[in-house]
Amino acid sequence: MRKLVLPIVVCFVFAVIISFAGSVPADDNPAWVTAQNQETYDQYSVLVKFKEGVTKQQKKGVAKLLDGKYKDKNNDGVDDRFNMIDKGRIALIEMKGKKNEDKASEALSLLKGNSLVEYAEYNFIHHAALTPNDPRFDELWGMHNTGQTGGTPDADIDAPEAWDISTGSTEVIVGVIDTGVDYNHEDLAANMWTNPGEIPGNGVDDDGNGYVDDVHGINSITGSGDPMDDHYHGTHCSGTIGAVGNNNKGVVGVCWTVRIIGIKFLDSGGSGNTADAIECVNYAIWLKNNGTNIRVLSNSWGGGGYDQTLHDAIAAAGDVGILFTAAAGNNYGNNNDTNPYYPATYDCANILAVASTDHNDSLSSFSNIGPTTVDLGAPGSSILSTFPDNSYSSISGTSMATPHVSGAAALLLSMNDMLTFQELKDYLMDYGDSIPALSGKCLSGKRLNAYGTISQVSPPEPTFRLSATPTSQSINQGQTATYTINIESVLGFSGPVTLSADSNPAINATITFDPNPGTPGSSSLMSVVTTTATDPADYLITVTGVSGSITKTTSVTLTVEPENLTTVSYTNDTTISIPDNDPTGITSTINVPDDLTVWNTACEVNITHTYIGDLIIKLIAPSGTEAILHNREGGSADNIHQTYYPSDFRNEPATGTWTLFVSDNAGIDLGTLDSWTLTIDGIPTGPVNEAPTVTITAPADGSTYIEGDSITFIGTADDPEDGDISSSILWTSSIDGQFGSGALVTTSGLSVGIHTITAEATDSGDKTGSDAITITINPATAITLSAGYHKDRGVYYADLTWNGAIGANVNIYRNGVLIDTVANTGTYSERLGKNNEIRGQTFVYQVCETDGSACSNEASLSF
Repeated sequence: MRKLVLPIVVCFVFAVIISFAGSVPADDNPAWVTAQNQETYDQYSVLVKFKEGVTKQQKKGVAKLLDGKYKDKNNDGVDDRFNMIDKGRIALIEMKGKKNEDKASEALSLLKGNSLVEYAEYNFIHHAALTPNDPRFDELWGMHNTGQTGGTPDADIDAPEAWDISTGSTEVIVGVIDTGVDYNHEDLAANMWTNPGEIPGNGVDDDGNGYVDDVHGINSITGSGDPMDDHYHGTHCSGTIGAVGNNNKGVVGVCWTVRIIGIKFLDSGGSGNTADAIECVNYAIWLKNNGTNIRVLSNSWGGGGYDQTLHDAIAAAGDVGILFTAAAGNNYGNNNDTNPYYPATYDCANILAVASTDHNDSLSSFSNIGPTTVDLGAPGSSILSTFPDNSYSSISGTSMATPHVSGAAALLLSMNDMLTFQELKDYLMDYGDSIPALSGKCLSGKRLNAYGTISQVSPPEPTFRLSATPTSQSINQGQTATYTINIESVLGFSGPVTLSADSNPAINATITFDPNPGTPGSSSLMSVVTTTATDPADYLITVTGVSGSITKTTSVTLTVEPENLTTVSYTNDTTISIPDNDPTGITSTINVPDDLTVWNTACEVNITHTYIGDLIIKLIAPSGTEAILHNREGGSADNIHQTYYPSDFRNEPATGTWTLFVSDNAGIDLGTLDSWTLTIDGIPTGPVNEAPTVTITAPADGSTYIEGDSITFIGTADDPEDGDISSSILWTSSIDGQFGSGALVTTSGLSVGIHTITAEATDSGDKTGSDAITITINPATAITLSAGYHKDRGVYYADLTWNGAIGANVNIYRNGVLIDTVANTGTYSERLGKNNEIRGQTFVYQVCETDGSACSNEASLSF
């Protein structure tokens, strides 16, 4: 671990408005963006929007021009982080550079006039909209102001009155784009959203959205599925939106019952860049398009200049019906009309910008205003809410005002989830309280009133919803994918729903629905029938349902893989020490002899090392293409035992030497590369050595024997290249080890116990196949049995006597059939019948332990 100890300094950062020219088309005499302060943008990345029709190869050419690349795991030419925005035309191009080298400005100069680029701009840094903490308050005056803090009674949002109408709904989902959320907090855990498409902790991207185990949201900084708050800001905002109500703990949110998604892009210092913010919006849009009804994004952050890409991302969220609440900013009376504060000031119809008021219904001293660009006020001074680690604190800012509005929007949706974002805005702005402090300072001139708003909402009209199960799957060319399209009735809607589907890219397949039209309250089976002529690719299939004037959509993804995909896997387990603070690093190689074209690649890496934030790991193909698997992530965590799935190598030849590069780039910590495994799913371009097929034909799986029994094992091994190689089978017991070889082996020496018997054969190309069964060997009999009979009034009775059984009960068998289970008394009598009934018959008896561990000798009676 690190030996260096540094003092911890807590700073509050105020967002500063940066003025700069807006982005314009690259080929129209552009006034390209220039920044006035390099600290406000990332110097090693730029955001680019390509023109329509630009090909994958052309996009990669632009990235190569900048000596950079963008995230494209599925190799479809679309940046994975922004695939839901502007038809995938936006990309974050990341570049290498020396410390403090302004690669971003160089890149914008290089792209000036580029005919493939619609616009390019800086990846600006944003900051949490905070002011320094005020003293803690004992009551939530913003919800219900009785003058308890020295303020004016009823200068509040009338929350208790609103709660008489509704306290929320689990069907309402709010995304908090911020520093993350402490999803384990005692006052938030019950209201956290849980991803129904993800299996927690299995290390797999189950729902196919690009994030592993995104159970409660994502962290776009690390690209992970863990939105845990390492600051406090997002947890505080989440508590105001939806701290659990009526649970005898802490505080209560505006919405007692809600589902909160943590969507993290601000780091432990409260700062984040534009690209990570856009990725968060993209994630929300993906969820909305794939059946998660997220309706509100709460955004208590801002700063920097105008980002066209962020503007477009927010607008794209509006296109799928998401309201975007945004903090107006804390620049002490700044007028956003004349000095914009982004994202609150973007001209997107779905943005609702929020100013802050205090407990006297005055404008908070720190709050920005905007007669046309700020929409509404809400309590934001000294607001008590949740803090990480089950704690609570009061802080101030338009950041605290914004979640009041987000929570009120959630309350409205609990009454009528069919409201559009524009209707939500209208209700929130029209039915607030007019206060002098906001007259001429914001568009509505009003402070939020939750009761005034919710009391005006009418129940929704009957309609229907669409959802799909599963949301993603993979098939081979020529196979059929099936999805269940669920048609949910809302408020008794019963009309027929006609279904249709479109695919992006267009898919050469037949798509049918059964039945079509469908009926609300039931489901329809969608079949996607591919052929060998269907191109292998990732497809987004949008299902549209129409009934009268109502149209609803849902989306699924389908990966069509090559029909003849072959999987090969190789491991290098030679341990290599990683030199400390040496960027030249170490290399380890694996030679792949198979003649394949790469489709998918998996690289499992096992490294023992303290402070993995020092490490860079790259996988290099025989062609020279590089994929960065780990780039100084993970901070002070120890050891890497992880499988990576780089998409950089698709359609490249697999044959040749693959290289794993590992370097330590800081002092003090040491470690070793222990092993790595390369697995390739590839398309054969020549003969591929396949493993033999091994089958155990005798004895049957689950057979039971007595110690000392002679057992014959028979197996076959067929190999595509070498034919019948059954004579090379090796037989192994999980208890006794290897006990024979060949197609037929007889033994009587297996030990008592449950054996897994494995038959394994290896061909001339060193490929191994196997089969396995389980058999049980019980101890040799320790029970002795004698049988006799007696006659009573013309009826014969069998008399059994035994000893040596140890169980409380024994099983009695006659002629191999269980006839009774009796107490282990050592004697048993059975009526057989009269002479004429049993004449000529033989009765064979056996006594066994009830668990089958031992049986007696057989004893016979003949008549």
